[in-house]
Amino acid sequence: MPLSVLFLSSILLSPTVATPLPSSARPYTGKALVPAYLRCEYRVDPLGIEETAPRLSWIVESGERGQRQTACRLLVATSEELLGKDQGDLWDTGKVASDETIGTPYQGQPLVSQQRCFWKVKVWDKDGRESPWSKPALWSMGLLQPSDWTADWIGYDKPHQPVVQGAPLSAAKWIWHAADAPGNVPKCRRLFYYTFNLPDDAKVRQAEVCASADDGMQFAINAHLRLTTEARNDSWRQPRKAQVAAELKPGRNELRVVVENAEPGYAGLIASLAITLEDGRIIQHSTGDSWKATDTIGDDWMTRRLDVSTWAAARVLGDYGVQPWGRLESAGTFLPPATYFRKEFRIDKP
Repeated sequence: MPLSVLFLSSILLSPTVATPLPSSARPYTGKALVPAYLRCEYRVDPLGIEETAPRLSWIVESGERGQRQTACRLLVATSEELLGKDQGDLWDTGKVASDETIGTPYQGQPLVSQQRCFWKVKVWDKDGRESPWSKPALWSMGLLQPSDWTADWIGYDKPHQPVVQGAPLSAAKWIWHAADAPGNVPKCRRLFYYTFNLPDDAKVRQAEVCASADDGMQFAINAHLRLTTEARNDSWRQPRKAQVAAELKPGRNELRVVVENAEPGYAGLIASLAITLEDGRIIQHSTGDSWKATDTIGDDWMTRRLDVSTWAAARVLGDYGVQPWGRLESAGTFLPPATYFRKEFRIDKP
């Protein structure tokens, strides 16, 4: 008959996931019962735990069928030396009749912050035979009281100052649908269209679009939606930017923008696209009278084929900076510089 190895353990339902048994562990194959794989709070040698009555677990191994644990004894000590002398100055359970191997709560001396605890266990099998002590294990306590936290927070100490920049829209103009009276635009949606060509040999190094719409917009480049803003009365105050080099291609390119006016009154669109080619050439396209607009948006406005031959040119409302919009500012993401921390100390004992 082939030799069978039996692992005996109780079942405990717990939200904590137990540390898996190391793949390198070799089970005991003798006929006696031995404890192994010691865990505290279901982890092997955990550090900085907060539970003041941590749960202790182990497995028992035997090469004999039908073996089981009938009793156990746990020792918990303040040092490896005391544990090696079988002295549990924190907790010595003595021999306790129990078949439990998972989640035995610590019930020894009160534990304090940063205390290191060394422990081991022995068991008795179904025939009353005593096992040797397990290999020692340990855990350490974390900071248990608010008063234990005496350190100060360190890091980037300068106040948060957002990077505010003027919008790169100096060459652009505010535009709107020609059929709407400026300053008296109804609550509505309008579709704007612009096309341009890049050289057949163009290789785009970088491209950035910057746009703002009163009140909200969806800005697409070659059927890729790249900018969106909510249709709120003040959303135009902060222009949006996006890197769009990946959306551009040699030859014909299309810009399509749906702008929503949330409330009757002023409405407008302003945008600028700056393209830098690998050979250093800079190409810029901005809103102006070369754009077209319609009040018929329809379905699939980003992708469907458009016949813009009958569309009227967009009305130019004014240069960048014109009222009621004025000059816009964009706030960049605040990223403090990397901070390096260093503290030297000396250890006199190994």
